[in-house]
Amino acid sequence: MKPAANFDANRDANALRKAVKGFGTDEKTIISILGNRDSAQRLQIKSAYNSLHGRVSEQKNDLKTIEFHDDIR
Repeated sequence: MKPAANFDANRDANALRKAVKGFGTDEKTIISILGNRDSAQRLQIKSAYNSLHGRVSEQKNDLKTIEFHDDIR
C-alpha cells in the first residue's frame, strides 16, 4: 500500500476519536481512514491519538467490531 497523500496524523486521530466517541460507532469513517493508510501512517495515527486523546486501548472496546483494530495496537 502506498502512503496516503496529504497525510495528517493529528487530523486522522481526531476523526477517529469523533467516530468512536459517544453512542454508536461510525464504522465508515474508521474504515475509510485506516483502510487507506500504510503501516507507518497507522503508527503515527496511534501516537497522535495517544497524545491527543489518551491511550488507544481505552477505545478498543468501541473498535472491537472493526477488523482494523488489530492494526492500531
